[in-house]
Amino acid sequence: MNDSSNDVTERFRQLHELLVVEEHRIKSPIIDEMKLTAEAIKTVIEEVNSITSVISFDHDHNDHPVGK
Repeated sequence: MNDSSNDVTERFRQLHELLVVEEHRIKSPIIDEMKLTAEAIKTVIEEVNSITSVISFDHDHNDHPVGK
């Protein structure tokens, strides 16, 4: 009886290890894609902030022309 119990425990241990490996295999590309997306979003935000600064600078200088 004890051998049967140990066999069941060992089988579930093996299945658990297999599931952990499969989880990692499936999640790894998703995590990589999320990192790339986060970087792309960061870059877009920086570009929008830069464009906003240029527009604000241009707008401020058009409202207060130098020498007039």
